[in-house]
Amino acid sequence: MLKTFLHKHVSADDHVLIPGCGLSLLGEQMAADGYKSLLAVDYSETCIQTMQARGAQEHQNNVTYSLMDVTALQLEVTGQLHGCYCGQSHLGLLDELRRLAGPSQKHADGVCTCP
Repeated sequence: MLKTFLHKHVSADDHVLIPGCGLSLLGEQMAADGYKSLLAVDYSETCIQTMQARGAQEHQNNVTYSLMDVTALQLEVTGQLHGCYCGQSHLGLLDELRRLAGPSQKHADGVCTCP
């Protein structure tokens, strides 16, 4: 079901942010489906190190795993964000996605939440 949703709303050429990735295989699965630019972030250093090692072992160069707090993302993409957050709503993350979507938008178009 998620795969169908993503294919409908997210292009393989889009820059995709996977916030709070943990040990999820979503990035790997999206890369296998042809997505070219994936950034998976989490605040757990252990998770990021594990996923970086796994990605290197799988020879995945289109998924970047980075240590970040999803409520204070260190990204320079204001006005260019097309985000998809799946899972339990997190108000701090949603505020951060709205910030990155840019000041010209009254709300973050393209930011979808899936409970």
